[in-house]
Amino acid sequence: MPPHWETRVWLDFSEIGSNNSLSTPHVYALPFGVTAGSHKLTIRVDNRMIVDVGFDAHSVTDHTQGNWRRIIRICKEHGLNLIRFHSWCPPEAAFIAADELGFYYQVECGMWVRRAGSLLGRGKSNDKWLYDESERIVQAYGNHPSFTMLVHGNEPSADLNFLAGWVKYWKEHDSRQLYSSATGWAMTEENQFHATLAVPGRDQMRVRGIGGWNGKDYREAHQGARVPIISHEIGQFTAYPDFGQISKYTGWLKPRNFEIFRDSLDEHGMLDQNRAFVMASGHLQTLCYKEEIEAALRTPGLGGYELLDLHDFPGQGTALIGVPDAFWDAKGYVTPEQYRRFAGPTVPLARLVKRTWTTDETLTVDVEISHFGAVPLKNSAATWRLAAADGKVAATGEFPRRDIPLGNASSLGRITIDVSKLAAPVEYRLVVRLENTPFGNGWIVWLYPAKIDLMAPRELFVASRFDDQARTRCFSRNRRRSGRSGWWPCRAAAKGRLPRSPSCP
Repeated sequence: MPPHWETRVWLDFSEIGSNNSLSTPHVYALPFGVTAGSHKLTIRVDNRMIVDVGFDAHSVTDHTQGNWRRIIRICKEHGLNLIRFHSWCPPEAAFIAADELGFYYQVECGMWVRRAGSLLGRGKSNDKWLYDESERIVQAYGNHPSFTMLVHGNEPSADLNFLAGWVKYWKEHDSRQLYSSATGWAMTEENQFHATLAVPGRDQMRVRGIGGWNGKDYREAHQGARVPIISHEIGQFTAYPDFGQISKYTGWLKPRNFEIFRDSLDEHGMLDQNRAFVMASGHLQTLCYKEEIEAALRTPGLGGYELLDLHDFPGQGTALIGVPDAFWDAKGYVTPEQYRRFAGPTVPLARLVKRTWTTDETLTVDVEISHFGAVPLKNSAATWRLAAADGKVAATGEFPRRDIPLGNASSLGRITIDVSKLAAPVEYRLVVRLENTPFGNGWIVWLYPAKIDLMAPRELFVASRFDDQARTRCFSRNRRRSGRSGWWPCRAAAKGRLPRSPSCP
């Protein structure tokens, strides 16, 4: 990693030069004519904020960094093909690892300027530094195949004309990368792609979020885009902290946030349920990511999506939004293979408008496929099946063979199932597979009887409020069962074992 931040070098008593790059090595050449013999080399590192790039830009914080080959492998195992470096640029080793493993990078020039007094385009020192830093980045890493996109930084407050000029400059000077003004917003007409929440001018319609769930997509928000759209920081679904991770922090960094959460759970007498909370919240988190990613893949023409992070992000407070933990280790509730089924290069997709059906309906689902493999697929066969939770197959079928092009939301066909004679209430799983490939995907649906007997059993007393009649029935039933007076739930509430009801005597 380059120093953070400015370095100055002297040979004997003569200054050789200085460097303030955050992204590239600080390289100095000894002056011509240095005589043989003993000399004194002095290096000074100044870690102050030399240029206002934003107080929480990841180029100057300890939130990121690292030479995360293992990390690229984990990302690929989960089906991803790109890492976006939020307001920073990785070192040479990261580019070499990505080149070797076949991975893409979106690099940013170390800036996250949001304060009004530091806005870009106002003639301050950060204006020139952006040009200088991007020049250094492109010069140092521009020939790496993994270096595909360059952005000024994250979610800025800036003069759009200034950022447009920066993009225009790089489009004219170097065609090896694609360029965009910023990630998140501040989109300009000069951009070669947008990594954003919405198409400029359509801010009320997002290319992420629940608007595309339940079989829908983001095509309405995507319409009108002149360049590829990448949805920005999607997901952000959290899972409960696993306090077993605390023992992993063996160095100077300490998980004080986890300790606070752990102590709180212990005070409430539920520390023994920590793992159960992790698994339950993790399964819900995975289902939310699955729904969000599939909505993006169902959107025709969408250029891609960027997660806020695949793993837990240890910076900026607590962001437990990953399926691996902060150490890039699996948490145990979803495997990379399972995640890749809905996030990989080739993903079958179902436009399920709902997950709960009744036996007087016909289960109808339009099925598509998103394919971003090396080449289109020729004469491909896809099959489907509906199976109960115990594995018993209730219905099967196959789609007509067809060629599958590169891109999103290519139709495979429609599934129509008469469920009137199927067992209910039962949880079923709808699975679509591309034959003779590793690609498949599945969705849970529930089937219920169309009509059920709502008459309460004779021994069951149903009340809509806790009135005198309900109180009498509870009292009488408790007295018959226990041989003592009093209504047990209220007595338990008084002892703190149950929440107290306003109606408790």
